[in-house]
Amino acid sequence: MEIIIGLVVVFLLWSFIKAKARIHYANKLRTERELAGGGEAPYPSWMTNKDRMEEFAAMLNALAKRKSIPKKFVAGTMTNEYSQNKLLFTAGFMERQGASFEEQTMAVMDHIEKYWKNMDLNDRKMFEGGS
Repeated sequence: MEIIIGLVVVFLLWSFIKAKARIHYANKLRTERELAGGGEAPYPSWMTNKDRMEEFAAMLNALAKRKSIPKKFVAGTMTNEYSQNKLLFTAGFMERQGASFEEQTMAVMDHIEKYWKNMDLNDRKMFEGGS
């Protein structure tokens, strides 16, 4: 009997996680469409909160480390006004759709990862030295 209950619990947890992943993916696609569409780009509500911005930066650096993206590159994306705005607008669109702070950060990291993967290998060397 315990095995059946255990299997039911595992199945329910797996279904819940899969549904959350689908919602996150749908939110990301909607956000990308809105960014490409050139509509009014919102900043996330937490952007003016210094502690939340520090937490955002720390989470981005931790995610980047896991994905082998140099910290120097992440910092560069956040100091360039164009890319910083695009990344923060991504978080803002995600927030508008009800995404959690963590989901917003993961969506921003997905964009940073795209930037990194689309970068020429020779240009990557400039960032890889001091990561």
